[in-house]
Amino acid sequence: MQSSRLKIAATHVSPLPSRPNTNPCFRVFTPIASHLRPHSTLHPDRWQALLANYPDQNFPCMLANIARFGARVGYEGPHLRIRSRNHPSIYRIPDIITQNILQEVAEGRIAQISSLPPAFFISPLGAVEKKDQWSAYGLASYS
Repeated sequence: MQSSRLKIAATHVSPLPSRPNTNPCFRVFTPIASHLRPHSTLHPDRWQALLANYPDQNFPCMLANIARFGARVGYEGPHLRIRSRNHPSIYRIPDIITQNILQEVAEGRIAQISSLPPAFFISPLGAVEKKDQWSAYGLASYS
């Protein structure tokens, strides 16, 4: 008797409203040709399958497309050419920095380009020592 009441009650539950941070106010990805897509371990189809019962199906679709095409950083301002100086830390360990860049290229996470686009922002390279090991960081993006 009690279990049948639970089933009836469960069928009349209204879906939960979307969380406020699941509806961005800007485009979070840009569809691009397959040969330009970033290499990712995020498997878009798996994300959609895991979130198949999510109340707002726009959210799993958005996550899958971020995994598929990469995320936009959200910058919508004027098109500028900005290049920053590298942090002094990289000059202390040039071999490790070179090794890190070569590994990122080999794994398809970054690519060399022959010329810079009309607008871009290049963040500085740097390195941080973590438990007797160096970790390099940096980012180049264009719009």
